[in-house]
Amino acid sequence: MDSLNNLIQRCHERHKKPLLQRRTVVKPALYNKGHPYHFTVYCAYKFPLLLGDLENSKISFMPIGRAPDNDSGPRTLGGDKFLKRQGIQDWGMKRWHASWGIQVYTGIPSELDGARWHDFYFTYKSICDFPDTVLTCIETLTNAVSTPLLTLTKSGGLRFSCRIPDYLHSNTEDGKPYIYKHKPTTDNPYRRDLYLKVYGEKGYSRWDSRYEILLGNLLNPPTIDKEVVFAPIDALRAELHKPAPAKIIEDKITPKIPISLGSHNLDLAKVVLIQRGFSYIRQHNESHLWRPPESVVSNEYISLWENENTVWIRASSLDVGLPTTPTPITDVWDDTGIATQSLHVGMPISDTILTVRKGKLSPLAIKRPSPLLQKSKHIKMNGVQTQHVFDQTDRILGLIADVGTENNYEADPYVHNVEATCLNVPTYEFAEKLENRYQSQNLQLYER
Repeated sequence: MDSLNNLIQRCHERHKKPLLQRRTVVKPALYNKGHPYHFTVYCAYKFPLLLGDLENSKISFMPIGRAPDNDSGPRTLGGDKFLKRQGIQDWGMKRWHASWGIQVYTGIPSELDGARWHDFYFTYKSICDFPDTVLTCIETLTNAVSTPLLTLTKSGGLRFSCRIPDYLHSNTEDGKPYIYKHKPTTDNPYRRDLYLKVYGEKGYSRWDSRYEILLGNLLNPPTIDKEVVFAPIDALRAELHKPAPAKIIEDKITPKIPISLGSHNLDLAKVVLIQRGFSYIRQHNESHLWRPPESVVSNEYISLWENENTVWIRASSLDVGLPTTPTPITDVWDDTGIATQSLHVGMPISDTILTVRKGKLSPLAIKRPSPLLQKSKHIKMNGVQTQHVFDQTDRILGLIADVGTENNYEADPYVHNVEATCLNVPTYEFAEKLENRYQSQNLQLYER
């Protein structure tokens, strides 16, 4: 590994100039009886990796969108999906074709032989404030295993990844931000500087081209005992960690959520946010402000409001992982129970449609309305009868003409008199014959 001073310099350089993202490369999987495509992600700088290799390594993963504007995972996050291993076929092929990297599920989904995946994220703030102390801890961790996995993040922080046998990190508000200093201000009495964050039970970590693996292999994270990994980390915690006073902590963990936010739809949205770990902040004008479950930054929040029977949300920054422009909450999560607006104002949405949206009923159960256009019965018509059809007020969307014989061209009168825009013929041979016939009659062919 590079010297500590050189590593610190690399963190500063990366913070000033993050690496660029690269799109997932898709190629046909020839002679492959499994997936029809090979998906290659550049999940750590110039480190190409096949998604099939991730599956074989018992790692759970999901696609992420194009960076930086759509730099987030799919909207269907949360719930039981966090606890089940995810592979290629658990996400639509369309998502993989449009993806720009992956996120790895930590905790239970990526466990191997009882050892759960954990990421210890040392923030760039910790490296700036306590470079020698933090890097001594990191050096102890990397020396404790033969194949350490150490990553330089896009912000200049460092991440040590490993699997820990018979251990699962707590999924609590103060469990993930493991080391921090409480630094209150007049505007924000809960402000704190985060130094170490632990992803475990229901977390996930980015792996894309902007991250650089300094040591190790993503497919082979080390396995390390709990006592070994937490010995240097707890020593660092004893030196740096300064939690908030008991009074501040008690006030913060006691959410003052109104019994009702003012409407039935907003109350449904409140339940959705609480289930996903959001904490209520306050009401601001017509909006309700909520803090993301893992946020420790004062300016990270989402706004929730209702306008014309639509519930809208908007994130304060891209780091929240939600849209930063006003977006209907039903476009972000599909389990809100809130009825979406119909194309026809006032038209109700049936219970059957809502049940389908919740995934409890097949879409085939929806009885579709009769089409507005009726298909006429198949009858043989001569040229005069065909022309009569075109002379009516009905809009003709297409004509399939019988061109299988030399003496039966029902389309001729329409082509001569009205100038057809499109003709559909059953075979390439018939198309050649039709083209030659019209050219012989000086009828121009615009496009074929």
